[in-house]
Amino acid sequence: MFVLKIAPLVAIPKNQSQILTYIFKTTLPIGSLIEVPLRNRKVPAIVLGSESLRKAKLELKKQSDFSVKPISRVIFDKPLLNPLQIKTAFWLSDFYAAPLGLVLRHVLPPFWSIKRYQQSAQTPLIKAPSRETQVIPTLNFKNHYKNYQKEIRKHLKNKKQVLLLVPETSYFDYFLAPYAEFNPIIVHSGLKNKDYAKIWSKIQDNAPQLIIGTRNALFLPFNSLGLIIIDDLPHEMYQSDSTPRYQAPTLAQYLAQIYRADCIANASFPSVALFHRQKADWFVPNLDKKIKIIDMVREFGASFSILSREIQDLLLKNVQIGAQTILFVPRKGYAPSLVCQKCGQAKKCPHCQASLVVHQNDLQKDLRCHHCQYQDKIPRLCDNCGRYELKPRGIGARRVNEAILQLFKHRTESAPSIFVLNRDSATSAEGRAIVATFNKTPGAILIASPIIFSYKYLLEGLDIGILNADALTPFIDFKTELRVAQAIYNLALMAKRLVVQAFNPQHPAITAIATNNSDIFLREELTLRKNFGYPPFVHLTRLILHHPNKAKGQIEAQVIYQKLNRIITTGGFKIKLYPPVPGSIAQERGQYLWEILLKIPLPRPGYVSPEQIRERNQILRYLPSRGWQIKL
Repeated sequence: MFVLKIAPLVAIPKNQSQILTYIFKTTLPIGSLIEVPLRNRKVPAIVLGSESLRKAKLELKKQSDFSVKPISRVIFDKPLLNPLQIKTAFWLSDFYAAPLGLVLRHVLPPFWSIKRYQQSAQTPLIKAPSRETQVIPTLNFKNHYKNYQKEIRKHLKNKKQVLLLVPETSYFDYFLAPYAEFNPIIVHSGLKNKDYAKIWSKIQDNAPQLIIGTRNALFLPFNSLGLIIIDDLPHEMYQSDSTPRYQAPTLAQYLAQIYRADCIANASFPSVALFHRQKADWFVPNLDKKIKIIDMVREFGASFSILSREIQDLLLKNVQIGAQTILFVPRKGYAPSLVCQKCGQAKKCPHCQASLVVHQNDLQKDLRCHHCQYQDKIPRLCDNCGRYELKPRGIGARRVNEAILQLFKHRTESAPSIFVLNRDSATSAEGRAIVATFNKTPGAILIASPIIFSYKYLLEGLDIGILNADALTPFIDFKTELRVAQAIYNLALMAKRLVVQAFNPQHPAITAIATNNSDIFLREELTLRKNFGYPPFVHLTRLILHHPNKAKGQIEAQVIYQKLNRIITTGGFKIKLYPPVPGSIAQERGQYLWEILLKIPLPRPGYVSPEQIRERNQILRYLPSRGWQIKL
C-alpha cells in the first residue's frame, strides 16, 4: 500500500490544508490524475507525491484525528503536468493567495478531462542560466516587430522554444505576416480541444518553435524554453479576471526564472515601478510631433458642440481630401450619466451605486448599467427634487456619431463613412474586420474606445482627436495619472497629428506628454508614491467583502479588521493594515463592497520576498472564504 499526497481540483478554503492524504495499492507518478472521495462527493485530483505506507505510518499516527481513505479510481496513470508546471501552480497559489486546487485546474490544459486527448508530460530540459528581464521602449508601431526578430532567430538557431506573449488575439494579425518565416504556433483560449491537444503534444517535442499566444500560453508544457517576449507590457488585458487573478507579465518573468530562459519586455510608456527599476538606462522617447491641446471651457463659451472648432475643421478637411480620422472616446453609450440640471443628482442603478449610462438606438434613449446590465427607461422627473430638467452629461461614442452627422448635415459634401470600435460592438474578429475596412475607406471616421490600443499596430499615421481627455479613467486611484499619460502617449505614437480636448488642459499627465517631459512626470509620480506608501515601495493586497446588507457588511468588515490587526500585532509582522472603507463602487450587483487594505513595506522597491508572502498568507488564513475576495 502507498500513501498519496494529492490536491483536489476544487476550491478548499485557505485556512484549511490544500494537500490531502489518501491510500492506494500502488505508487503513482507526480502529476497523474485520480478521483477521490471528498465529503459527500467524488472529485478529480492531481497526485503531488507518494511513499510506502510503512514509511508514512509515523506521520499518520500524529494525524490520528481522521482516517485515511482510499482513492476512488485512477483516471490517468501518467503525469498530465511536468514538474515545472506543478511548481508554477504552487507559486501562483502562494503569491496570489488562491486555492491550490483551482490553480492546478487553471494550469491543466482545457482538454484534461477528455480521455482521448490526455497525454503524458515530459520533463523539461534546463541548462543555461537566465538573464534579468530586458525592457525595450517602443519608437514606432509600424516596424515594431523588428525589435524581436534578431533574438527570435538566435534562440531558434540554438534549438530553443520562444514564447511571444501578446495581450489579445487582435495582435496576431500584426505579427503573423512578418514572422511567417518562423512558422509560428498560435495559442489562445478560443482553440478547440482537438487543436489544443495537437499543440500541447507539439510543444513537448524538443524542437525549436516560435509560439505566439495570449496569457493561457504561459501554461504550455515547454520542453526547451529559451526566450519569453512580453509585448505591450502595461496592457490591461494581461490581468486575469478569474481565480487565480494573476498578472501575465509577472507570471512570465517567474517562468523565465524557473526555465532559465531569457526575457524581453516591451513598453511604449513604462509603469512607475518599471521606470524605477530601469531608470538608469531607460528613456521615454520624445515625440516628434506637436500636440494641440484645446481648452473646452473656453470652447463652450463660443459653441455648444462637443466637437471643438479644431476637431471640426480637421474632420471637414480630411473628408474633403479623403484622409481618415480617428476620434478617441473613452466612454461607451450616448453619455456617461443622466443628471438633473437643478439639483445635480445623477440617476443611479438600483443594484449598483454607479451612474446609469445613457444609450440611444434609432428610436429612443434608455439607461443601462455597465456593471449589472440593468436597463430602464429615461424618467420624466428627477428622483431627488421632482424637476423635469434631466439631461445627458458627458460624451459617449453614440453622441459623437450624432455630432458628426450634424456637422455634415447642411454641407455640400456627403456624410463620411463612420465606424465604431468598442468591446460592445465588436469581437476580436469583428474588430479586425472594422479596422481593415476603415483603413481602405477614404475620408472615413473611426470612433474608438480604449479597445483601440489592441489595434495600435494596424492604425498608424492618421489624425487623431481625443474627446474629453479628463474621462480617460473611469475610477480614481493611485494609478489614474499614469493611465492618462500612457493613453495619450500611445495615441500620440499612432498619430500623424494629435488634438486633445480637455476641460482641465493643465492636467499634469496631459502637459507632460505634450511638452515631452515624461521623465519628469514619472519622477514626480515616484516621489508621490514613496511619500504616501504605494507601489513599488509597498506590496498591496486588497481584501474585499461582498455583502447583501450594508450595515451587517460594515460590522463584519470591522470585526475581521480587528481580528487580523490583532494577529499582526501579536505575531510581530511588518505589515500595515488599514480599516475597512466602502469600495470604489460602494454597491455592485446588489452587493455592498467593503475593502481592507494590507501594505507590506519593501526594503528593495518592486521586490517582495518569499518570506514576506508567507507572512502575509499566514494572516490571510484567518480571512473567511465566504463573501471575501483577495486582489493584488
